[in-house]
Amino acid sequence: MLKSLATGAAALAIAACGGAVFFWLHTPLPWTLGALTAAGIAAAVTGRSMLQPQVRIVVRPVVGVLAGSAFTAEVVAVMLQWWTAILLVVLYSLAMLFLGFFYFRKIARFDEATAFFASAPGGLGELSLIGGSLGANMRRLVVVHAIRILLVVFTVPFALQLLLGVPIGRTVPTATAAVTLTGFDWAVLAGCAFAGYGLSQIIRFPGGPMVFALIFSVVVHATGLTAASPPPWLVATIQVVLGAVVGTRFAGIRWAEAGHAVLLGMIWGVIMLSSAVFAAFVGTLMLDYPFEAMVLAMAPAGMVEMTLITLALGFDVAFVVTCQLCRVLFVLISTPALFSLLGIQAGKSTSGPRSS
Repeated sequence: MLKSLATGAAALAIAACGGAVFFWLHTPLPWTLGALTAAGIAAAVTGRSMLQPQVRIVVRPVVGVLAGSAFTAEVVAVMLQWWTAILLVVLYSLAMLFLGFFYFRKIARFDEATAFFASAPGGLGELSLIGGSLGANMRRLVVVHAIRILLVVFTVPFALQLLLGVPIGRTVPTATAAVTLTGFDWAVLAGCAFAGYGLSQIIRFPGGPMVFALIFSVVVHATGLTAASPPPWLVATIQVVLGAVVGTRFAGIRWAEAGHAVLLGMIWGVIMLSSAVFAAFVGTLMLDYPFEAMVLAMAPAGMVEMTLITLALGFDVAFVVTCQLCRVLFVLISTPALFSLLGIQAGKSTSGPRSS
C-alpha cells in the first residue's frame, strides 16, 4: 500500500514537473499537455504504469462538477436551441463509425470486431473494454484510441491559438475564479462529486462518475444554490492528474509490435480531426455557431479531455460539454447495438494493456 502511494506520488511529481516546463514554454494547456508528455515518457522508459487505475475515479467527478458549474439558469433556458448542433455531432459520429470501419477493415486489415470498435469516436477506456468483451483486440484498440486522443489534445489548443492569434490556455477563465468559495460552497461542490460517484456505483452507466456529478452540479448551479466553481489551483491539479493518467496508458506497450497500429492510428486521427474541422465549418455556415466552439464540440477526443480543454480556452463550456456528452453517449449506446444489428463477426479476444 505504502509502495503504491509512493509510486503514485512520484508519477504525479513527474507529471507536475512536465506541466511546469510547458507553462514556462508558454504552450497552450500546459498543465495537461506537459503532464501527459512527462508521464508518457516515464511510462515508456520504465515499461510500467506508476499510477493506479483508481486515480481516474477521483478525476471524473471533479471534472463533472467543474463542467456543471457553467450551466446557470440562463444557459439551461437556451439549451433546447442547441438541438441542431447536437444532431450534427451525432451524424458526424455515425459517418466516422462507418468510414472508420472501412478504413480499418479494408486498408489496415484488422479483424471485423477490432475494426468496428477502433473506428468509433468515443472514450478510450469504455470502447476498449466493450470491444474487448466482444472479441476485439484490446491492445490495438488501446493504441488506436490513445493516439487519436493524444492527437486531438495536442493539436486543437495549438491550432486555436494560431487561429485566434493570442496566447490561450495558460490560466482558467476569469469567470471560474471570480466567486470566492465559502464553506457552504465547498460542501455543495464536494457533495455533488461524492453523490455522483455514489450514484455511479448503484447505476452502472458509461462515464457515470463524471456524468452523474455533472448532473448534480447542473442542478445546484441552475437553481442558484451556489454560483461557485472549483478554484483555479484545483483545476490545474486535475489537469496534471488527467495528463498523468493518459500518459501512463502507454506503459507495457511493446513499441516494435505496436508500431503498425500507432501509424494506422495517427492516419485515422488526422482523418477524424480533419473531418471534425470540416463539419464544424459546415455547422458555422448552416447553424450560425462560433467556429471555435463548433470545433471543440466536434473534436473526437474523450469527454473529460475536451471539457478541460474548453475550460482552459475559455469558450462556451456548457455548449461544448452538452455536445460532447451527447456524442459520447450516442457512441457508447449505439456501438454494441450496431455491432449486433450488422452481424459483425466477433474475433478471439486478445488481451492488452488494461484501461481505466
